[in-house]
Amino acid sequence: MTDYEFHPAANVFPLMEGEEFDALVADIKANGLREPIVTLKGKILDGRNRYRACLAAGVKPEFAVRVHADTCLMHTVKGIEDGYCEEGEGWIKDPIAYVISANIRRRHLAPEDKDKVIADLLKMRPEASNRAIGKMVNADHHKVAKVRKKEEDVGNLPHVSGRIDTKGRKQPAKKKPKPEPKRGITSPAPKKTDPETAAIIADGKIAKLKGEIADLKAALTTSKQQLATAQKVLAKISQMLSCPFPNMGSDNVKRVRKIRAVVNTALVNMDKREATP
Repeated sequence: MTDYEFHPAANVFPLMEGEEFDALVADIKANGLREPIVTLKGKILDGRNRYRACLAAGVKPEFAVRVHADTCLMHTVKGIEDGYCEEGEGWIKDPIAYVISANIRRRHLAPEDKDKVIADLLKMRPEASNRAIGKMVNADHHKVAKVRKKEEDVGNLPHVSGRIDTKGRKQPAKKKPKPEPKRGITSPAPKKTDPETAAIIADGKIAKLKGEIADLKAALTTSKQQLATAQKVLAKISQMLSCPFPNMGSDNVKRVRKIRAVVNTALVNMDKREATP
Protein backbone atom coordinates (compact mmCIF):
# COMPACT_ATOMS: atom_id res chain seq x y z
CA MET A 1 0.00 0.00 0.00
CA THR A 2 1.25 3.41 -0.88
CA ASP A 3 2.47 5.59 1.99
CA TYR A 4 0.81 8.95 1.58
CA GLU A 5 2.34 12.28 2.40
CA PHE A 6 0.25 14.94 4.07
CA HIS A 7 -0.75 18.01 2.10
CA PRO A 8 0.76 21.20 3.60
CA ALA A 9 -2.73 22.67 4.02
CA ALA A 10 -3.73 19.68 6.18
CA ASN A 11 -0.99 20.51 8.68
CA VAL A 12 -2.95 23.56 9.83
CA PHE A 13 -4.60 21.31 12.40
CA PRO A 14 -2.60 19.28 14.95
CA LEU A 15 -2.64 15.48 14.73
CA MET A 16 -4.59 13.45 17.25
CA GLU A 17 -2.49 11.88 19.97
CA GLY A 18 -2.94 9.75 23.08
CA GLU A 19 -6.38 8.67 24.22
CA GLU A 20 -8.18 10.62 21.49
CA PHE A 21 -6.25 8.78 18.76
CA ASP A 22 -6.61 5.39 20.52
CA ALA A 23 -10.39 5.87 20.64
CA LEU A 24 -10.46 6.56 16.89
CA VAL A 25 -8.42 3.40 16.19
CA ALA A 26 -10.82 1.31 18.30
CA ASP A 27 -13.87 2.78 16.54
CA ILE A 28 -12.52 2.11 13.05
CA LYS A 29 -11.48 -1.40 14.06
CA ALA A 30 -15.00 -2.09 15.32
CA ASN A 31 -17.11 -0.21 12.77
CA GLY A 32 -14.87 0.39 9.81
CA LEU A 33 -14.01 3.72 8.18
CA ARG A 34 -17.22 5.75 7.95
CA GLU A 35 -15.84 8.85 6.20
CA PRO A 36 -13.47 8.47 3.26
CA ILE A 37 -10.05 10.09 3.09
CA VAL A 38 -9.64 13.03 0.70
CA THR A 39 -6.46 13.45 -1.32
CA LEU A 40 -5.26 16.23 -3.56
CA LYS A 41 -2.42 15.78 -6.01
CA GLY A 42 -1.62 12.45 -4.40
CA LYS A 43 -1.37 13.89 -0.86
CA ILE A 44 -3.82 13.53 2.00
CA LEU A 45 -5.72 16.78 2.38
CA ASP A 46 -8.39 15.64 4.84
CA GLY A 47 -8.26 12.44 6.89
CA ARG A 48 -4.70 12.22 8.19
CA ASN A 49 -5.91 10.87 11.53
CA ARG A 50 -8.33 8.45 9.85
CA TYR A 51 -5.54 7.23 7.58
CA ARG A 52 -3.17 6.66 10.50
CA ALA A 53 -5.94 4.98 12.50
CA CYS A 54 -6.74 2.65 9.58
CA LEU A 55 -3.10 1.58 9.42
CA ALA A 56 -3.02 1.05 13.18
CA ALA A 57 -6.30 -0.91 13.09
CA GLY A 58 -5.32 -2.99 10.09
CA VAL A 59 -8.20 -1.61 8.02
CA LYS A 60 -7.72 -0.72 4.35
CA PRO A 61 -8.20 3.06 3.87
CA GLU A 62 -10.92 4.25 1.55
CA PHE A 63 -10.52 7.38 -0.55
CA ALA A 64 -13.05 9.84 -1.94
CA VAL A 65 -13.30 10.71 -5.61
CA ARG A 66 -15.64 13.14 -7.35
CA VAL A 67 -17.07 11.65 -10.47
CA HIS A 68 -19.38 14.53 -11.51
CA ALA A 69 -17.63 17.90 -11.53
CA ASP A 70 -20.80 19.85 -12.27
CA THR A 71 -22.89 18.37 -9.43
CA CYS A 72 -20.14 18.05 -6.80
CA LEU A 73 -21.05 14.43 -6.00
CA MET A 74 -18.51 12.41 -4.02
CA HIS A 75 -18.29 8.64 -4.04
CA THR A 76 -16.28 6.23 -1.99
CA VAL A 77 -14.41 3.82 -4.19
CA LYS A 78 -12.25 1.13 -2.62
CA GLY A 79 -8.88 0.78 -4.22
CA ILE A 80 -8.95 4.21 -5.90
CA GLU A 81 -6.13 6.14 -4.33
CA ASP A 82 -6.53 9.49 -6.02
CA GLY A 83 -9.20 11.93 -4.92
CA TYR A 84 -9.03 14.41 -7.76
CA CYS A 85 -10.53 14.18 -11.22
CA GLU A 86 -9.70 15.37 -14.72
CA GLU A 87 -10.02 19.11 -13.93
CA GLY A 88 -6.27 19.59 -13.74
CA GLU A 89 -6.20 21.68 -10.59
CA GLY A 90 -8.63 19.23 -9.02
CA TRP A 91 -12.14 19.64 -7.68
CA ILE A 92 -10.93 21.46 -4.58
CA LYS A 93 -10.20 25.03 -5.60
CA ASP A 94 -8.97 26.27 -2.20
CA PRO A 95 -7.23 23.54 -0.16
CA ILE A 96 -6.90 25.67 2.98
CA ALA A 97 -10.56 26.70 2.96
CA TYR A 98 -11.55 23.07 2.42
CA VAL A 99 -9.45 21.84 5.35
CA ILE A 100 -10.82 24.54 7.63
CA SER A 101 -14.41 23.84 6.62
CA ALA A 102 -13.99 20.09 7.12
CA ASN A 103 -12.24 20.26 10.49
CA ILE A 104 -13.04 23.44 12.41
CA ARG A 105 -16.42 22.21 13.75
CA ARG A 106 -15.45 18.54 13.77
CA ARG A 107 -12.47 18.96 16.05
CA HIS A 108 -12.63 20.15 19.65
CA LEU A 109 -9.48 22.19 19.89
CA ALA A 110 -7.84 23.39 23.08
CA PRO A 111 -7.21 27.18 23.18
CA GLU A 112 -3.49 26.74 22.51
CA ASP A 113 -4.24 24.43 19.54
CA LYS A 114 -6.65 26.98 18.07
CA ASP A 115 -3.98 29.66 18.46
CA LYS A 116 -1.60 27.42 16.50
CA VAL A 117 -4.22 26.96 13.76
CA ILE A 118 -4.61 30.74 13.51
CA ALA A 119 -0.82 31.22 13.47
CA ASP A 120 -0.35 28.64 10.72
CA LEU A 121 -3.13 30.21 8.66
CA LEU A 122 -1.53 33.64 9.04
CA LYS A 123 1.80 32.22 7.83
CA MET A 124 0.08 30.77 4.77
CA ARG A 125 -1.96 33.91 4.12
CA PRO A 126 -0.30 36.90 5.80
CA GLU A 127 -2.17 39.25 3.47
CA ALA A 128 -5.57 38.03 4.75
CA SER A 129 -7.30 40.41 7.16
CA ASN A 130 -7.94 39.48 10.78
CA ARG A 131 -11.66 39.31 10.06
CA ALA A 132 -11.12 37.03 7.08
CA ILE A 133 -8.98 34.61 9.13
CA GLY A 134 -11.44 34.81 12.03
CA LYS A 135 -14.33 33.94 9.72
CA MET A 136 -12.46 30.87 8.46
CA VAL A 137 -11.72 29.45 11.92
CA ASN A 138 -14.83 30.76 13.70
CA ALA A 139 -12.79 33.08 15.93
CA ASP A 140 -13.11 36.72 16.93
CA HIS A 141 -10.96 39.10 14.86
CA HIS A 142 -9.48 40.55 18.07
CA LYS A 143 -8.18 37.07 18.88
CA VAL A 144 -6.62 36.82 15.42
CA ALA A 145 -5.03 40.26 15.83
CA LYS A 146 -3.47 39.16 19.12
CA VAL A 147 -1.98 36.02 17.54
CA ARG A 148 -0.77 38.04 14.53
CA LYS A 149 1.06 40.56 16.74
CA LYS A 150 2.70 37.77 18.74
CA GLU A 151 3.94 36.05 15.56
CA GLU A 152 5.15 39.37 14.10
CA ASP A 153 7.02 40.24 17.30
CA VAL A 154 9.00 36.98 17.28
CA GLY A 155 9.70 37.23 13.54
CA ASN A 156 7.52 34.32 12.42
CA LEU A 157 5.24 36.53 10.37
CA PRO A 158 6.11 39.40 8.00
CA HIS A 159 4.53 42.82 8.35
CA VAL A 160 2.26 43.56 5.39
CA SER A 161 1.12 46.99 4.25
CA GLY A 162 -2.21 45.78 2.84
CA ARG A 163 -4.67 43.01 3.65
CA ILE A 164 -7.50 41.24 1.86
CA ASP A 165 -10.84 41.48 3.65
CA THR A 166 -13.70 38.96 3.72
CA LYS A 167 -15.03 40.34 0.42
CA GLY A 168 -11.70 40.07 -1.40
CA ARG A 169 -10.97 43.79 -1.27
CA LYS A 170 -7.49 45.08 -0.50
CA GLN A 171 -7.43 47.27 2.57
CA PRO A 172 -4.59 49.07 4.41
CA ALA A 173 -3.16 47.06 7.29
CA LYS A 174 -3.71 49.99 9.63
CA LYS A 175 -6.57 52.40 9.24
CA LYS A 176 -5.97 56.10 9.69
CA PRO A 177 -7.16 57.30 13.10
CA LYS A 178 -10.34 59.33 13.01
CA PRO A 179 -9.88 63.02 13.93
CA GLU A 180 -11.07 63.81 17.42
CA PRO A 181 -14.27 65.87 17.51
CA LYS A 182 -13.86 69.51 18.42
CA ARG A 183 -15.04 70.13 21.97
CA GLY A 184 -15.35 73.87 21.77
CA ILE A 185 -13.49 76.80 20.33
CA THR A 186 -10.03 77.18 21.77
CA SER A 187 -8.14 80.45 21.69
CA PRO A 188 -4.90 80.34 19.71
CA ALA A 189 -1.72 80.54 21.70
CA PRO A 190 -0.53 84.16 22.07
CA LYS A 191 2.31 85.07 19.77
CA LYS A 192 5.56 86.24 21.30
CA THR A 193 6.24 89.94 20.67
CA ASP A 194 9.71 91.44 20.41
CA PRO A 195 10.60 94.19 22.95
CA GLU A 196 10.46 97.03 20.41
CA THR A 197 6.97 96.13 19.24
CA ALA A 198 5.84 95.62 22.82
CA ALA A 199 7.08 99.13 23.71
CA ILE A 200 5.15 100.65 20.78
CA ILE A 201 1.98 98.83 21.82
CA ALA A 202 2.44 99.96 25.43
CA ASP A 203 2.94 103.59 24.36
CA GLY A 204 -0.24 103.45 22.30
CA LYS A 205 -2.22 102.06 25.25
CA ILE A 206 -0.80 104.74 27.56
CA ALA A 207 -1.69 107.51 25.09
CA LYS A 208 -5.23 106.17 24.82
CA LEU A 209 -5.58 106.09 28.62
CA LYS A 210 -4.31 109.67 28.88
CA GLY A 211 -6.90 110.78 26.36
CA GLU A 212 -9.66 109.09 28.32
CA ILE A 213 -8.48 110.73 31.56
CA ALA A 214 -8.50 114.18 29.89
CA ASP A 215 -12.05 113.58 28.69
CA LEU A 216 -13.13 112.62 32.20
CA LYS A 217 -11.52 115.73 33.67
CA ALA A 218 -13.29 117.93 31.12
CA ALA A 219 -16.61 116.28 31.93
CA LEU A 220 -15.95 116.75 35.64
CA THR A 221 -15.21 120.46 35.13
CA THR A 222 -18.43 120.88 33.18
CA SER A 223 -20.37 119.12 35.92
CA LYS A 224 -18.87 121.41 38.54
CA GLN A 225 -19.80 124.48 36.52
CA GLN A 226 -23.34 123.22 36.10
CA LEU A 227 -23.49 122.49 39.81
CA ALA A 228 -22.33 126.02 40.68
CA THR A 229 -24.94 127.54 38.37
CA ALA A 230 -27.64 125.40 39.94
CA GLN A 231 -26.54 126.50 43.41
CA LYS A 232 -26.82 130.14 42.43
CA VAL A 233 -30.28 129.62 41.02
CA LEU A 234 -31.47 127.75 44.11
CA ALA A 235 -29.96 130.39 46.40
CA LYS A 236 -31.81 133.12 44.50
CA ILE A 237 -35.04 131.16 44.76
CA SER A 238 -34.49 130.63 48.50
CA GLN A 239 -33.90 134.36 48.98
CA MET A 240 -37.05 135.21 47.05
CA LEU A 241 -39.09 132.78 49.12
CA SER A 242 -37.87 134.32 52.35
CA CYS A 243 -39.43 137.69 51.45
CA PRO A 244 -43.01 138.30 52.82
CA PHE A 245 -45.83 138.27 50.25
CA PRO A 246 -48.78 140.65 50.99
CA ASN A 247 -52.30 139.26 51.02
CA MET A 248 -51.06 135.64 51.09
CA GLY A 249 -53.30 133.23 52.87
CA SER A 250 -52.04 130.92 55.60
CA ASP A 251 -52.22 127.88 53.32
CA ASN A 252 -50.03 129.50 50.70
CA VAL A 253 -47.55 130.54 53.36
CA LYS A 254 -47.24 126.93 54.42
CA ARG A 255 -46.68 125.84 50.82
CA VAL A 256 -43.97 128.47 50.33
CA ARG A 257 -42.23 127.37 53.52
CA LYS A 258 -42.22 123.76 52.32
CA ILE A 259 -40.79 124.76 48.95
CA ARG A 260 -38.09 126.82 50.65
CA ALA A 261 -37.21 123.85 52.90
CA VAL A 262 -36.79 121.63 49.84
CA VAL A 263 -34.60 124.23 48.13
CA ASN A 264 -32.41 124.63 51.22
CA THR A 265 -32.01 120.84 51.51
CA ALA A 266 -30.91 120.73 47.88
CA LEU A 267 -28.35 123.45 48.52
CA VAL A 268 -26.94 121.57 51.55
CA ASN A 269 -26.61 118.37 49.49
CA MET A 270 -24.84 120.28 46.72
CA ASP A 271 -22.39 121.70 49.25
CA LYS A 272 -21.67 118.22 50.56
CA ARG A 273 -21.13 116.83 47.03
CA GLU A 274 -18.80 119.65 46.16
CA ALA A 275 -16.82 119.10 49.33
CA THR A 276 -16.39 115.39 48.51
CA PRO A 277 -13.01 114.78 46.80
